Amino acid sequence: MVDTANRANVTIYTVDASGLRAESTVGDVQREMTAAGIDRIVQNESGSLPITGSLLRVLERNEDMLRMDPHTGLGDLARDTGGFLVRDTNNLQSAFKRIDEDMRFHYVLTYAPSNQQFDGQFREIDVKVKRPGLRVFARRGYFAVRSLSPMPILGYESVPLAALDQTPLPNAFPIRAGGMSFPEAARPGLTPILVAVQTNALTYDRDAGQGTYAAEAVVVVRVRDTRGRVAYKTSQQYLLSGRLDELESARTGEILFYRQPELLPGAYSVEAMVYDAKAKRSSARISTVTVPSPESTHARVSSVVIVRRAEQVAAGDRDDKNPLYVGDLLLYPDVGVPVRTKADGELAFFFTAYGRPGTTTAARLELLSQGHVVSALPITLAAFDATGRVPQLQRIPIDALPGGVYQLRVMVEDARGSDSKTATFRVEGQ
Repeated sequence: MVDTANRANVTIYTVDASGLRAESTVGDVQREMTAAGIDRIVQNESGSLPITGSLLRVLERNEDMLRMDPHTGLGDLARDTGGFLVRDTNNLQSAFKRIDEDMRFHYVLTYAPSNQQFDGQFREIDVKVKRPGLRVFARRGYFAVRSLSPMPILGYESVPLAALDQTPLPNAFPIRAGGMSFPEAARPGLTPILVAVQTNALTYDRDAGQGTYAAEAVVVVRVRDTRGRVAYKTSQQYLLSGRLDELESARTGEILFYRQPELLPGAYSVEAMVYDAKAKRSSARISTVTVPSPESTHARVSSVVIVRRAEQVAAGDRDDKNPLYVGDLLLYPDVGVPVRTKADGELAFFFTAYGRPGTTTAARLELLSQGHVVSALPITLAAFDATGRVPQLQRIPIDALPGGVYQLRVMVEDARGSDSKTATFRVEGQ
């Protein structure tokens, strides 16, 4: 919120609606911390556990109470945008007079920073005046990010977003990322996005004294339209920690980042970034996705998804809004350019055809290499269900294919027109 306000040159004034307080808002915290200190003394003298539970839990509760203090949240919001907090008063008329006077004496100062390295770090701004007896209210600073957008930038997003604007894009470790289109009848702009990274690619801090490990990864996805405007941005911070004897197990895991935004019709670039915060390394992938117009009346087909694995999910745990379900199976896509060996024998893939409920459509599968059709065969589809969709999970043999890059193209057609989608994969030797 602070970042969005500062980018829009908005100053926020906050008011503690509780008015004049007879007691400090941190009084409860002070009492709990005093009680925790007494418990710790008793524990040290007697060797017993504290009556009120672990000290860490008490300190975490105190931290939560401090964050809930209106002077903390409201004060930060006002101070960081150049305003002030009105507190400890029941005279709101006087408070609004102060705000009105403050707004009459605003100055706009513009400068170009000499440091043109857009590294995503927060850079502080300190505004001073020479006249004595004056107090300056100004924004605290800004994130050094080249690409601006109306969407706010969270603190942990700034460095990865800055790396997305680098040329060439960083590629410090392997990641898989991509966007998919599933033009559902009720959600024609449904665009699932998946980012995956193996946890052994991350850097882990080891604390031998505490016997613990820690790692941090940030996944940021930015979707741009053909004019370069940011249509969607999302992210997540992953904090990995545990006991040192569990580190090897933790390194065998995988981070799966999944979102399913709904976009307007058009062509988009999906920019995905994974940032290893401990080592300050990052890797990016860019893919494209096209969202069809909902006004299209002919048969359509979703993105062709190469399936990495499938998981059986109980009926009560299924997400009806997730387009990657086939019956009770949840499919995990292999985005990017998946690699398969001849020893795998088969390649599993998935797509959904869309059309008018109760009707049928013709479908065709083609395998291409270097733009030439290697093989083609018809696909028999059932009639579209009540929602106008037919999901298909299929396999093709790959054990006889020479090594190389291939495209799998699915085409659907009815009397009103046709549609096709293509997925790329690589076949390697044994």
